[in-house]
Amino acid sequence: MKAYRIKWKALRRLRGSVEDHYAMLGSYLAQLRCVNPTNLFSIVCNREFASSPPVFQRLYIGFEGLKKGFLNGCRPIIGFDGCFIKTFLGGQLLSAVGRDGNYQMFPIAWAVVEGENYDL
Repeated sequence: MKAYRIKWKALRRLRGSVEDHYAMLGSYLAQLRCVNPTNLFSIVCNREFASSPPVFQRLYIGFEGLKKGFLNGCRPIIGFDGCFIKTFLGGQLLSAVGRDGNYQMFPIAWAVVEGENYDL
């Protein structure tokens, strides 16, 4: 068990924590916008108080090149799928994919959303 903890701490120091990666999402999207302003990105963060740090809720990523590729070279079929994110933050990863001319999956867009919410 001790070796596992040492390995986990070393990997965390090397790669950073999940919290660090979520904190960098805003700058990542800003860089992607600079490269191609026609890409579609949306990030939603809430603050409990004005002085508190933002809390991540949702993210949508849709690249213009993938949209054009789907419209010009794929069959008119879109599939949607989702999987649960099994970290302490939770949520779901949703994706939209099409089929290209070779019947291979072609990514169109994806989103990270919070889990199901039954509040009215």
